[in-house]
Amino acid sequence: DVYDGNFNTYFNRKNSFLFITLFHKFVEVGCEDQFYDFMNEFESDLRSKEIEEIGSYDDLNSLTGTKGKSVINKKMTVLTALMNEYLGIQEEEIAEEVVDAVEVSDVTEEVDGTPVISTIDFIKENVNADTTEDDLSFYEEIFDDLTVAVDNKSKLLEPENMKSLLGLVAYSINNDIDLDNWFPDFFNRNTTYKVDQKENLTYMINDLNKFLEVSAA
Repeated sequence: DVYDGNFNTYFNRKNSFLFITLFHKFVEVGCEDQFYDFMNEFESDLRSKEIEEIGSYDDLNSLTGTKGKSVINKKMTVLTALMNEYLGIQEEEIAEEVVDAVEVSDVTEEVDGTPVISTIDFIKENVNADTTEDDLSFYEEIFDDLTVAVDNKSKLLEPENMKSLLGLVAYSINNDIDLDNWFPDFFNRNTTYKVDQKENLTYMINDLNKFLEVSAA
């Protein structure tokens, strides 16, 4: 009800879990009807407001490795402080949020009791064995930028296809390939993906290389 596309900058792969957590806090204090107005204020002014000894949300969001636990905790603390100030909530002490620096993409899940490889392990196994958490954060930020040019309702952006998409971004970085032209072209030509993410990654890499050959001809 409160999200209508005006806040794409925040409700994306990189930051949505922070703002969903923040919305939950609004719900807990019975102020969920004020969340939309808060987000408007956040967009126009509050995001750059300095919180003592921490800084502003914009300052934290500009750091590299923005999915590290320390940065995530600070961002959540800043958002909570801004919420409390906006709602006029007095707290004796703003406790630092204990937000684990993991997301769905980094968790080893189980399906019918069978472990499912995490995104970073998928990339290590299929693209670059030396991939780090900071590398993964970098790939995700590049991916967010790329999706601006495509239909965000595309089936290709389903969570089940994220491993191969981020693997493709990792491949492009390792091989110094610009995806700006290929990415929207691929989305225009494809409406579905292979469930086997390793197979899908191979398919996209082959398609990318053919695209580059044709472009260079």
